Amino acid sequence: MYLDQSSPSGKRIIVATEDAALAVINTRTGGIVWRSLFEDSIDCLLHHKSSLISISSRGTLLRSWDIASGYLQWELAVQRSSDSKSHDDKSHDDKSHDDKLHDDSVQVDNGWGSGDVKVALVEGNPSTLLVLANGSLAAVSCKKGVVLWSVVVGVDHSYRAIHPMGDHVFVFSVQNQAVLVLSKYTISDGQLEGTEELVSGAWLGGDCLLLHSVLVCLDEQERLLRSVGLEEQLTKFSSFSFESLQGSSCQLKQLFANNVEGRNEFLLAGSHSQYLINATQKSVRVIQEFPVGLIMASLLESELLAVVVKATSDEMYVECWRVGNDNVRVDELSHTIDMTTHRGAPLKGAIHLFLKADQGIGYRAAVMWEDSSLSLLHQTGHLVWSREEALTRISAIDFVGLPSAHYGTQAFPLMFDKEQSTGNMFTMYLQRFYGQLLQIQESVSSLSRDGLAYWLDEQDTEKMFGDRFGLRKIIVMATENGKLYGIDSSDGRVVWQSFLRDAGTFRNNKFLLYQLRSAVHYPLPPLSILLAQSKGDCDGTVMYSFNPLVGIAGVEPICLPGHVIQTALIPVTNQEHSKVLAMLMDNQKLLIYPSSSHLSLSNIFMFVVNKTSNDVVGYTIANTQLGRLEDTKGYHTTNTPAQLLWSVHIPDDQEIIEVQPHRQFEHVSSQAKVLNDGSVIYKYLNPNLVVMVTQSTDLGKYLLNVHLIDGVSGHVIFTAHHRQCSGPVHVIHSENWIIYHYLNVKLRRHELGVLELYQNSDSENSTIWSSLKSPPKPLVLKQSFVFPSSITSMATSCTSQGITHKDIILGLPSGHLISLPKMFLDPMRTLEPTDYGSSSGIAPYVPVLPINSTFFINYNQTVDRLFGIETSPSGIESTSLLFAHGIDLFFTRVSPSKSFDVLADDFNYVLVSSVLVGMLCVAVVTRKLSSRRMLKAAWQ
Repeated sequence: MYLDQSSPSGKRIIVATEDAALAVINTRTGGIVWRSLFEDSIDCLLHHKSSLISISSRGTLLRSWDIASGYLQWELAVQRSSDSKSHDDKSHDDKSHDDKLHDDSVQVDNGWGSGDVKVALVEGNPSTLLVLANGSLAAVSCKKGVVLWSVVVGVDHSYRAIHPMGDHVFVFSVQNQAVLVLSKYTISDGQLEGTEELVSGAWLGGDCLLLHSVLVCLDEQERLLRSVGLEEQLTKFSSFSFESLQGSSCQLKQLFANNVEGRNEFLLAGSHSQYLINATQKSVRVIQEFPVGLIMASLLESELLAVVVKATSDEMYVECWRVGNDNVRVDELSHTIDMTTHRGAPLKGAIHLFLKADQGIGYRAAVMWEDSSLSLLHQTGHLVWSREEALTRISAIDFVGLPSAHYGTQAFPLMFDKEQSTGNMFTMYLQRFYGQLLQIQESVSSLSRDGLAYWLDEQDTEKMFGDRFGLRKIIVMATENGKLYGIDSSDGRVVWQSFLRDAGTFRNNKFLLYQLRSAVHYPLPPLSILLAQSKGDCDGTVMYSFNPLVGIAGVEPICLPGHVIQTALIPVTNQEHSKVLAMLMDNQKLLIYPSSSHLSLSNIFMFVVNKTSNDVVGYTIANTQLGRLEDTKGYHTTNTPAQLLWSVHIPDDQEIIEVQPHRQFEHVSSQAKVLNDGSVIYKYLNPNLVVMVTQSTDLGKYLLNVHLIDGVSGHVIFTAHHRQCSGPVHVIHSENWIIYHYLNVKLRRHELGVLELYQNSDSENSTIWSSLKSPPKPLVLKQSFVFPSSITSMATSCTSQGITHKDIILGLPSGHLISLPKMFLDPMRTLEPTDYGSSSGIAPYVPVLPINSTFFINYNQTVDRLFGIETSPSGIESTSLLFAHGIDLFFTRVSPSKSFDVLADDFNYVLVSSVLVGMLCVAVVTRKLSSRRMLKAAWQ
């Protein structure tokens, strides 16, 4: 991260992220000026004056960028050591980069370290970039982007640093973790002038810093700082004891992002404090002791100033010091800032010092926090803006409906006031009647005050009330680093946020997030549960119980007795209108939350998939066990463990890559399908059905198996085999059909497979499903389609009653979202047109699925690095809410069957009202004329 000062028109922040994104941020607004996504991780970022060079793909791909516009000025692919050219071959390779990208994480260090990529800048006209990677040392022109020379240095040593000095470049390496080796090359042509072993010692494998003119190493075992001047004989290391300094474990840290000429200050960080130390060629001197926190330093007219940032749960402390012979605290730049949310500890920062018009000192500081947020500090002592970068890695999502606007009136609490109610039925009736009269009065006053806006439902977005159609919701998100957000779906505003430092994800990088009570049970607040692995004192799983409308602030976690291996929402409610969450622990005991003395449960069945041992195990908890429940910390627990009911072992030569249970509490409007001959075929609606996809682990043998297993009885309902096919696999399981996406290796194409399950003719038609009756195996209709692209995520639309046709939402690598009608994936499509197809709107079978331009949902609002898609029903049957997340966030509404229950935006209210009024007048006049005619006829 760098603060760019090259442009007089505006200052910018340059950042490179773990998601291989390079971006420039405007310091005034916090908005992104431009952004570029890389194919592989960014190894190193070099910023010097107006130059910005990125090194990626393990040091083999160099790019130069224009900071203002983000245009790519040049790109260079550096050859690896096995193909490196000798130093006297001055030709260069300017072909496009087509090497295979590596998924391995690459450590990078532009100072001293054991990283795989080392860089250094030789200033001049033009400047030269030195890159040490993959066993070769190359010099690249920063202006033209060509390789000036390249030499092979080998891969036998652990290379720690490259340091240009004068006409030579020194390459430091450590042999056998104990011998420091120095190689000397000429900068002009890369000629090797000599290699020598300088010194040996076990401390060379530890922490070292290469400053401008001094090499400093930390010997923790002897509690010594060893230093040597680079301009002297490098074999003469001086030792200085730091035994008197506080802290058991210490670490060396760079004070400046890049080495500054003539400055050899560095930081020695301990567990309780950190020290600013100045190293010369003959001495090491402690300048100042600072508390533990983030220290950012910069030079202002040759004067060193250090800014210290530390934070608590609700406050941030900023101190500025003039560092020199007399360390002076700058009071006008030291502040205490109130923080609305806890962001953890500050991790990294960049600062820019400047002189104001009144000759005072000002600064701008960019700080990255522990919760992955980025903030800008101003010298006036306030946060200018903050960016929530943790939202790029979301691991759990839930949609929470908002309460009705009547909850905010004075009348609604009156109708549910238990303290004023005497329990008399007549008194309660009068109390409710009086409350409804107040509601009518408030509605009339709102109509007179707001006018047409009252009927158009134009509500204040600051008030947390839902709309008439249930389109506005709170999207609760949990990110991988333990940050919890509540976002308003109407405008994307962050309503609340909390950082859970001790909350860690499970093995699949996921949290478990459940909503137990909605917002309609006034005066009871909505209730949500977050389950996470503990990173703190709790030895097991922690549970957070919170109100999803106001956040998790002030909520103490509940430490569960062990690790949760499976969870399930039980379709029963307690006396407080809360659903019940059952948690199976690693000791096979069951936990029930929330606890209730009036809770009545039947048998509970759960299954556990162990991907390590390839076992799928089913458990049951009988009624007799559930009768002996103990109330502990708000949850029930059984005394006896769950009983093993069944077990299925997957062969060892297969790997479980996907497990997808049936979508819970899904509404199905029609349980049958009418065929062409008028007969009815009933859907196989098994809520316990689980889809499990396995893949062969043998090299060169591609075999994909799709298993349908009953999660209660353990019966294997159906198995589909796909030869010469492999993952990645994405699965949708809804109603009686399963859709999955896979790669056909033999034909080199992507395919969509669909399975539809129907009951046999001799099956019993029942509205209540039971897996214990061993029903006959279903009739399975299957078909495959060619899809012309790979996908990154897949979901299906869902509505409140399940009447609307479903659409399949596909996320493409380009960031586009496609809404594909389910009827295109109907296995009943035949090659020849049929009467059934024409009557039901099913087209004849075509192997290739079309991608029509009208299928695109987000058009030009692409979601880069699309990771997941979530859908939720709204208050109207025709509309489903869709949320897609990746590096970007995208929210919209989809209507698979069009808006059949909503008037169009261009509906002519005036015309319809005029017609109704005219018809009413005609009816009144016609009635008058008819009565007169009948009266005259009676007198004749």
